[in-house]
Parts: sequence; structure tokens; C-alpha cells
Amino acid sequence: MLEDETNRGWIHRRNSEPLGRLAVALQEGKVFVVNAHGRLVRVPAGAWKMLTLAIGGGLLTDQSAGCRIADDVDLQNPQLKYDPLTALEVAVLRLNHRQQLATGCPDAVVRSCRQVHDPIVLRRHPLNELQFVEFIAALGRLLYDGTNGVTSVQDRGAVKPTLPSWCYRDHRSVIVHVIVLRNYYLHALSPNKSTAEEHLASAGDVFQLYGAKRVPDDLDFAAIRIRMLDAATRLINRLAARVPVRNATAAAVFTGSNGDGEEECFSSPILPTNLEESEQEELDGET
Repeated sequence: MLEDETNRGWIHRRNSEPLGRLAVALQEGKVFVVNAHGRLVRVPAGAWKMLTLAIGGGLLTDQSAGCRIADDVDLQNPQLKYDPLTALEVAVLRLNHRQQLATGCPDAVVRSCRQVHDPIVLRRHPLNELQFVEFIAALGRLLYDGTNGVTSVQDRGAVKPTLPSWCYRDHRSVIVHVIVLRNYYLHALSPNKSTAEEHLASAGDVFQLYGAKRVPDDLDFAAIRIRMLDAATRLINRLAARVPVRNATAAAVFTGSNGDGEEECFSSPILPTNLEESEQEELDGET
């Protein structure tokens, strides 16, 4: 609800309308919210950062960012709003349970492979690139390491990746996108110029895919986080519909009937991932 400067009345906006003047109104302290008792309370200037966090998370959006208020936000019951991390966690549990029933084996497809702070990092809306790097590392431990995507030298040959090899290679796979960004942030660029250029192009492609720009700003990372979590949930759910997962093919998962009424189709391919040679050799052995 915004204060109208012309007549000092109140402007009521529907949830689906863009709030083009939100940023200006917040800076001028002219935004009011309804508290639990139904009274209007002015938002103090100090709440600006908190509200920009909500903007980045998709709860409220500024028209200049080309977004809109999320359709699944219930303003009367905000605790019921969609939580992308919880959705992913539920999808992982469903995949593991369905795989166990299909195979009669208690082994999980996606294991818990987290550091003690990962649940906090994964749930936090990144406010800057440093926090986004921490999110990518934690998501990599869940989606990549948690599926045996890479193992130590001692375990090589005994511990195998639990997902089909295409999950780690296909440019449409969010696991590939996570690997690209993780290696971009955590590994040095190759001394070979052409290889380094390919890896930089791959990282830019992922940012373009999830953030609509090759060089994201700090305010973009929260939205990229949500979109990557959503993509991971879609992939896991589609694999769960085709257990045992070893029999799932990329063609069926990405372009076939997936039970959710959608098709997974990315407009531009992601260039080769910056996998370490040891990791690549291990995956090669799975094909």
C-alpha cells in the first residue's frame, strides 16, 4: 500500500500488478504495511535492506527489474508461501524412497553430503556474490557430491555416480550448471587460453540462463538462487518418475511427458564444464 502524494489518499494495488514506485517509496519512507491487528504501520527507512531482500527473493518486485509479485505468495498467510529449498528437499526424499521401492535396495540416490552450515547457506537469500559463492558450493555438495559425482582416489572404482552419466554432462541438466559455476568460483582458470575462454563462456551462459544477463549484479543473485533450486526440483521429480534412475534417459526426462505438464527446454547450450581431469576420467568410466 503506497501513499499517494497528490491527494494523500491510499493506492490499493492487486498482487499481480508491478510495483514500479516501490523503490522510491521505500527510500522516502512512504510505504505502510498492515500489522497483525489490522493497523497501518509506516515502514522505517532502516527496513530498506530487509525489503530489498524480499524483492530479490521474489516476494516483492520492482518493475524496473522486469519482475512481478510471485503468484504463489499468500499475503494473509505468509508462512505458507512457496519455499524452493523445502521443495527440493521433499523431491530428494521422494526420489530416494521410490528408488528404494523399485530396486529393493536401501541405498539412496542422493545422499546427505553437507557441511554443518550448509542448511543455513542453502536457505539464505544471497545479498552479494560472496554469499552466492557459498550457496553454489553447498548446492554442489548436495546435487553433485551427494550423488557420488566425484569420489576420492581411494574410492575410485568402488564408489560410482548414482545418477545416469548424462546428468553430469547434458547441457540441460542443472547439475552441469552447478558444476560450471562451482568450478568457475573455486578453481583457477586453465593456463590454456582457449580452454579458459570456454570455461568463462560456460559460466556466462549459466548466468544468462538463470539471470537473463551474463554479468549479474548483487541484486540478481537471490533470484538466480531460486531459479536454480526450482530447476533442481524439476530434474529430481522427473527422475523420480522414472525409477530405477539408471534406466532414465535424457531424451525422456527433458523432452518427454514428465507428469508435470511441462517440457524442459533451454534456448542455448552450455559450453563444456570445467571438470578436473580426475573427475572427468571417473565419469568417462561410467559411460
